[in-house]
Amino acid sequence: MRRFEWSAAVPILVLVAGALAYVVVYRRFRFDTPVHSDGEGYYAYLPAYLLHLDPTLRSIVQEHILPAYSNHYAPSQFGLSLQPTGNYLDKYGLGTAMLLLPFFVAAHAAALVLGVAHADGYSRPETFLMGLGALVYTVLGLFALRAVLRRWFSDRVTAVTLVAITLGTGLVSYFTWEATFSHAFSFFAVALMLLCALRWYERPQLWSRAALLGLAIGLVVAIRLPNVVLVLAVPAIGVGSIAALRERVHLVWMNGRRAGVALACAAAVLVPQLVTWRIATGQWITRPYPGEPFDFAHPHLLESLVWLEPHGLLPYAPVLAFSFIGLGVAWLRRRDIALPVTIAFLPFWYLTSAWWDWSFTAGFGDRAYIDILPLLALPMAYLFASLPNRATKAATAALGTVLVVVTCMLLVALWQNRLPESGIDAAGYWQLLLHPLRLLGPPVPPV
Repeated sequence: MRRFEWSAAVPILVLVAGALAYVVVYRRFRFDTPVHSDGEGYYAYLPAYLLHLDPTLRSIVQEHILPAYSNHYAPSQFGLSLQPTGNYLDKYGLGTAMLLLPFFVAAHAAALVLGVAHADGYSRPETFLMGLGALVYTVLGLFALRAVLRRWFSDRVTAVTLVAITLGTGLVSYFTWEATFSHAFSFFAVALMLLCALRWYERPQLWSRAALLGLAIGLVVAIRLPNVVLVLAVPAIGVGSIAALRERVHLVWMNGRRAGVALACAAAVLVPQLVTWRIATGQWITRPYPGEPFDFAHPHLLESLVWLEPHGLLPYAPVLAFSFIGLGVAWLRRRDIALPVTIAFLPFWYLTSAWWDWSFTAGFGDRAYIDILPLLALPMAYLFASLPNRATKAATAALGTVLVVVTCMLLVALWQNRLPESGIDAAGYWQLLLHPLRLLGPPVPPV
């Protein structure tokens, strides 16, 4: 009889608790639909292509964006910019819509069967059902991440790490509050990419594993183009020495045709994105974020990690301090874990910090870092596994619990409109944490 493993139970518990949280958010705290803000842009491909048969996106602008927002917001507010061709360029990657496709089809079919009025892809029942896709992909990402972690760590360490990564970061916000943003989908794609890489290295002679790795890589890039730097972790994962590097190079060289299949599959995933750019602009390659530059000479490296207002990473996800401490320890003892995380994190950190809007405006903490959580889970788990004695483990568990509770409190404050989506000053931050009973009260009316 197979032994019960807590790490396998964590994703199931997240599925159940996440579904309840999703319902609570849209019954008590939010009264719009899951398709809002950036989500309008990520989602627009689906109703435009499948219901309107309109790859120009003009129908979505005329029949949804302008009427829904009473002409107060330009289409560019939602990532849709009018091009000289007369068509609209959607600055958001196609990958999120690709993953949401089965949920969109099922939700729209259910709406038609149930006779929902105005089942145009934007009705509340359709968007609410479709928005569950973010939760499902988060759970699948947790299963993939579990499979990665169990290659090195015990069931208990893996379970604790999965809980910390889920409840101790902004991930919950992106399968509830912002369910059509890209970040939960990126979390899934990156976790899947790491798992597929390990599985191919274990049996490199299998064509199917090479193809799956390529598809996962393509998906990571299709969801958010800057996440291409996370692919740097693929050749480095499990490599901690010169000898291991030579062995990895030899493995890829001896399986060159399969590596070529992986590259071809990755490119195939990106072809639909190129087609959308061609239709919108007349060019196969374009700059999807016009007027939104990187300032590579002045990156906000420190601010993106520790700032409160606008928000950085660690004040809103303090449990990730364990990841950075674990990364330092891993460089001394387990470079096969430290190298892939570092080689992907450094350019990711730099790109995120150099973006003109380095805090990514509205969100829970610096939301860009949700995408790299599967990698940050590795050094966190290593730190937990390397704790020397029972007293140290108990102290770390107690501290970790406090840090996770801090994040959960801040998340509830966000839902109650007590925490601005652009961040909060130090005085307000501590007021929230020192007066937890206020979070039991009703939401604050939005300004």
